[in-house]
Amino acid sequence: MLKFIFGYTKFIKNYFIIALILIGTLTFLNSLKPIILSGSFNIIINELNLETTKTNENTESSKNLFDLNNLNSEIKNILTKKLISFEDKIIFFIIALLVINISIYFNGYSLEKIIVTARQLIFKKIRSDYLKKVISLDFLIFGNQKIGDMISAIGNDSRAMSQGAVSFLIRTISAVVLFIIFFIFLINTQIYLTFFLLIILSFHYFLNLFLKKKQKKLTKANLDTTASLFSTINQFLTNFRIIKCFSAENYSNEVLNNELEITHDVERKYEKIIVRENEIRKLIDGIFEIITIVLCLYFVYQQRISISGAIGYLYVLRLIVAPAKQIASAPLWFERIKSSGENLKKIKDIEIEIISGAKKIETIKNNINFKNVCFYYESSKRKVLDNISFNIKKNKITGIYGISGSGKSTITDLILRLIDPKEGRILIDGIDIKNFDLKDYRSLFSIVPQENILIDASIKENILFGRNGITEDNFKDALIKSRCLEFIDDLKDGLNTKVGERGTKLSGGQKQRICIARAIISKPEILIFDEATSNLDQENLNELLDTIIKLKLNHTIIIISHSNETIKICDDIIDLNTTI
Repeated sequence: MLKFIFGYTKFIKNYFIIALILIGTLTFLNSLKPIILSGSFNIIINELNLETTKTNENTESSKNLFDLNNLNSEIKNILTKKLISFEDKIIFFIIALLVINISIYFNGYSLEKIIVTARQLIFKKIRSDYLKKVISLDFLIFGNQKIGDMISAIGNDSRAMSQGAVSFLIRTISAVVLFIIFFIFLINTQIYLTFFLLIILSFHYFLNLFLKKKQKKLTKANLDTTASLFSTINQFLTNFRIIKCFSAENYSNEVLNNELEITHDVERKYEKIIVRENEIRKLIDGIFEIITIVLCLYFVYQQRISISGAIGYLYVLRLIVAPAKQIASAPLWFERIKSSGENLKKIKDIEIEIISGAKKIETIKNNINFKNVCFYYESSKRKVLDNISFNIKKNKITGIYGISGSGKSTITDLILRLIDPKEGRILIDGIDIKNFDLKDYRSLFSIVPQENILIDASIKENILFGRNGITEDNFKDALIKSRCLEFIDDLKDGLNTKVGERGTKLSGGQKQRICIARAIISKPEILIFDEATSNLDQENLNELLDTIIKLKLNHTIIIISHSNETIKICDDIIDLNTTI
């Protein structure tokens, strides 16, 4: 899982190197702040003679850059030579702090820009890879996936994982480096005080882990219930027509409200845990601050730390809080990232069963042959097709006739190689279709499906459907043969008319004509009409059947139908009612 989550960092190698350089610069600048602040207080205290006693380690500490009890001797010598008056030294420290803070701002801003840019690149890459994998899934496997879960994965999980691959990694590295530097300051300034504070911090840390334990469980539950909610919403919205036709508004609201109740219950628990944890942490932080101040005063009283050292110590302690919290929250962030990574990896790990062959194919010379083909769906194990054999001849109209459930659509899926037979073989000119390059093979076909499927685009875009190289004559010919011109000419925007999602702005007959135009425009080798005539009136049906008869001169045509009238025009009929 770690390899999967952080494997995407290879795509942002240059950004990562720049980020590490900026982290190094920020660490250096942040390490200067306590030195300068403590040094300025040291000078003020010495000038005002407030430090009446000296610590036992003054001489040695003045040589240690990380000891905040006294200003480093080398820095003091430089300041003494260059800056004579007390006022000059104070002005120097003020200007130095101002320059350092401005530099930290610009470095921090640059680092955030790098993180955002790199994260967006990874976000785009994760989404792109996920969508490619989804599109490449086998037909049956895709049907077993919940659309809402996929939408949630593309939105929420992809974003969370991109944060893990970039933001989480870079910020955690930065936090660890800063924590180490600040901790070195604390140890060198007063090791025994730091030891006592470590004991308190350990208690603080383990208490945080205890509080976050339940939050980890709710984080995954929150993601899962949100995905389930999206899936249910998608299910009802895509079947909106059925809801209206069956007056199922109350039922739909009841199901959706139940899903909302479950989701909101988890979210409410999640928010309560976060609020409780934040308030308890504030209480602990307050107690920790009081103990720290009391201990610092005690060590000052015991002359184990100087006044300027105590001020510097408290300042560094405040600086170390942010990286400490970042490190403490890392397990929870990682849990969420891991959960999102698992959701994305579920799709990535699905094995493709419909494997493309290597053999090229451009045309059919003789026929398509089903040889002892059996097929069943895993959900039932009942054989939809049992030891069926037949031939589909080139440039003939072959009708596949049968009642609902007889396997007509299954044969269409087998011919298009959306699924493979459980037993038997499908041959083209004596060659198993599994040997052919899948893209080449499917390019031989066009289909007019039983359901008139359109995308939310213009009529022209729906007919072309991403195919290039279509001439103006071919386009016009397809419009004429499908009789699309009869209603397109009456539309205000003509071919540029938007059809709406799933073609809701058009009638059923209009949608079907567009589907027919889309099928014949590329002049495919084989045309499949899967119950394509079912929504046409008698006049339109007769004209379409005449068109189909004319098309057989240049196409092999397969008509899937339960209508006796449609099947009559076929040269060969495969009657599944008697075959199965």
